[in-house]
Amino acid sequence: MSEFARRLLRRLGIAIITRRTALRMFIAIGGGAIVLDGFFGERSLQHLLIGHTALGLVLFVALLVVEAARPPRRGARP
Repeated sequence: MSEFARRLLRRLGIAIITRRTALRMFIAIGGGAIVLDGFFGERSLQHLLIGHTALGLVLFVALLVVEAARPPRRGARP
């Protein structure tokens, strides 16, 4: 892996760790919006089955990324 990619991934990890609560809140709001749209939106069956499944999977993967981020070791430079 190149040095640029390694630095980018490290900065992304630090950004996720420092903003973990806000990211969880956005994921929860997104999940709630998907559920409410399923009940109150008048959309086609394809929209409900395909669109909501895809968005739910994206939110699930985002939640996994947020929860799997490990805090940096003590004394490590950013």
